[in-house]
Amino acid sequence: MQAALIEGQMAGEGIEQLARRLRDLPAFNQARGRVVARTELALSSNQAALSSYRASGVVVGVRVLDGDYDSACAAMNGRVFTLGQAPAALQHPNCVRAFAPLLDAAELTRSA
Repeated sequence: MQAALIEGQMAGEGIEQLARRLRDLPAFNQARGRVVARTELALSSNQAALSSYRASGVVVGVRVLDGDYDSACAAMNGRVFTLGQAPAALQHPNCVRAFAPLLDAAELTRSA
């Protein structure tokens, strides 16, 4: 599974293309392949964003963007974190959590 996801991501494939790759693997069907592809791609995108923000030397924190409507995600939506505290993990499969970079350190205390 990991090799299929890496190969597809390096080829610039989106959720549907990655899901098709996974669907052809043993123990996967179309629905499960889509869930895994969406979740893994979101996780790797978030980790890449956080790494990029850290390397920038400009970004001081992030605001969590989480449009899911379950209570755990709703509680995280809009919260701010320093780069060292940002929760890179997703809350659940199909989670849409993402991060908006914060450039102003005062934003970390205003939003706390």
